[in-house]
Amino acid sequence: MIASLSKSPGWIPIHAEEVSLKNITMKKPFPSSIIQDQQVVSKNSIPNLVADICNQSDKPPPLNVLTPYGDDKDGLKFCGDPSCVFDLWKEKLLQDTEDKGKRKDVNGSKSLYTAPPVRTQTGDLQNSSTVTEFILVGFEKSPPATQALLFILFLVLYSLAMAMNGLVVFITWTDPRLSSPMYFFLGHLAFLDVCFITTTIPQMLIHLVVKNHTVSFASCLTQMYLVFGVGVTECILLAFMAYDRYAAICHPLSYAQIMNWKVCIRLVNTSWIVGMINGILLDYMTFRGPFCRDNHVENFFCEAPIVIILSCGDPQFSLKVIFLDAVVVLLSPMVLIITSYVRILASILGTTSSSGRGKTFSTCTSHLTVVIIFYTSAMFSYMNPRSTHGPDKDKPFSLLYTIITPMCNPIIYSLRNKEMKGAMVRAFRRTNLAQAESA
Repeated sequence: MIASLSKSPGWIPIHAEEVSLKNITMKKPFPSSIIQDQQVVSKNSIPNLVADICNQSDKPPPLNVLTPYGDDKDGLKFCGDPSCVFDLWKEKLLQDTEDKGKRKDVNGSKSLYTAPPVRTQTGDLQNSSTVTEFILVGFEKSPPATQALLFILFLVLYSLAMAMNGLVVFITWTDPRLSSPMYFFLGHLAFLDVCFITTTIPQMLIHLVVKNHTVSFASCLTQMYLVFGVGVTECILLAFMAYDRYAAICHPLSYAQIMNWKVCIRLVNTSWIVGMINGILLDYMTFRGPFCRDNHVENFFCEAPIVIILSCGDPQFSLKVIFLDAVVVLLSPMVLIITSYVRILASILGTTSSSGRGKTFSTCTSHLTVVIIFYTSAMFSYMNPRSTHGPDKDKPFSLLYTIITPMCNPIIYSLRNKEMKGAMVRAFRRTNLAQAESA
């Protein structure tokens, strides 16, 4: 050891005390405040018993394993106080022993019964557990009075949305006078709104009443698929409806050829097929990895970006795929809708009277308002970086596109229409007449 140290004098620290001639004579290579003889031994002078023990012991690991400031030589060739290397060596041996014990336990328990996930008092799962259920936080942190108020409010909004959309579906599918492509699209839009609002709001109403907010893994996957599938279908259908209005107003003479029934059916089928396939893709990207972290979803339904963050693997790839998908199914239809309405306004402003322009402008503005609310709230949820999100920000935007827009669509698109109002009157008359005849 002394021979190796003598070859590299640069290892001695600047502030180390001088080694006196007495210490050199006593063969005392390391300074010490303890007054005692320190005899340096070698392989030739070491006792046989100690030599046997040393030969049977593990060789010290390289310094670059014990400390980042060491080289790749033996651990005994250490700069400064020699006790430091032995402390590091002791920690390394203890860590290796602990790791070997863990690997032995894992290998020995492969064929044994696997215990279910253990939940702590805070609801967190252990790192080694697999998530089999999720907890929808929703509004559980709100005071009971606030939860009761929210329950009444959302119940009223849900009932209104279901009643109005159900009425539009019934009238457009039963009244023979509403046989134009516009009402064909409106009937499908109302049906989509009924499906879309039913996937999330009833569950939220139940969780506002009960304390158990747990949903199974399969339930979360199914809900997310329906939200994706129906939501994307509605996004594409709204773009087709805007194009239908553009063709009817800007090209009235060739409208019958452009939007014939075969084209309308194909457009509706295309929106449904793209929506369902898109739901499968996004569901796979969300649940492709295992879940072993916290199972609390900070929203009132299983929203994909929030659930992805809870997975064990790297969520960045899945989030990038969802972002690119949102560009296609959200941003592209929104650009088509805005372009269609801009051309409609440009066409009407140069041909109709002032009263007609005001009515058309009011109709287009209301349509665009609902569209912008729906698309921008969805884009905030699926296109923004997760660092800008939080429970207080996600929930309001989720409410906008899950309950507010489905409730506003029948009011803006259908119930303000004179033909729709006439069809409703005829439907009520037929109902009253049937009741009178049955009585």
